[in-house]
Amino acid sequence: MDGICIFSYKTQVNIHTHDIFIPGVVGPKNDVDVFNTEWIKLGYKSQLGMAQKIYKIEQVILPKVSGELRLAGHDEVDLIAQWLVDFGNESLPPPERKSFAERKPHAERAIKNNFAYVWVHDGKPVSMAHIGRPTENGISVSAVFTPKNSRRSGFASAVVAHLSQKMLDEGKKFCVLYTDISNPTSNKIYQNVGYREAAESKHYLFSK
Repeated sequence: MDGICIFSYKTQVNIHTHDIFIPGVVGPKNDVDVFNTEWIKLGYKSQLGMAQKIYKIEQVILPKVSGELRLAGHDEVDLIAQWLVDFGNESLPPPERKSFAERKPHAERAIKNNFAYVWVHDGKPVSMAHIGRPTENGISVSAVFTPKNSRRSGFASAVVAHLSQKMLDEGKKFCVLYTDISNPTSNKIYQNVGYREAAESKHYLFSK
């Protein structure tokens, strides 16, 4: 193979000969492993950012946790931005971690587009989850985060379960989410509320 090509319905571009740098690739494990092997042969460096599992849910098991699900409010932009920073620092590879200033626009867009949800307990947000990548039949749940002082109370399970149920009630046939294979806690939480493994994914990071 002389290079790796990007195809569209109109054109084929050899990304190596055109000196197009790709910072990383994520996708089904076997396909991404093949891409990664060929990319290394072209002289690029590769690092496994994260091995992931993809879970899917069609029927939710709602946990008995005190509180309620609601959309994040416009007055909570700073809170959501900080939680996105903390989420990234805990769960993403270093090259993908962002500062508060970088995360704030993401938080603003998520709240504006009704993508950011929080679990509220005793009148205050204690956990969050976002939705995204909607298709005709499905939607993704992501950015599940509970600050350390609110953990071990079931809030992450509650926000994921109730948000997933809300999406199903609104017409989606299923929800999906990604997890870090090396994090047994999150994997257990999702399975306990009804998520089942659908596939494995890998995320590679590239450098010159």
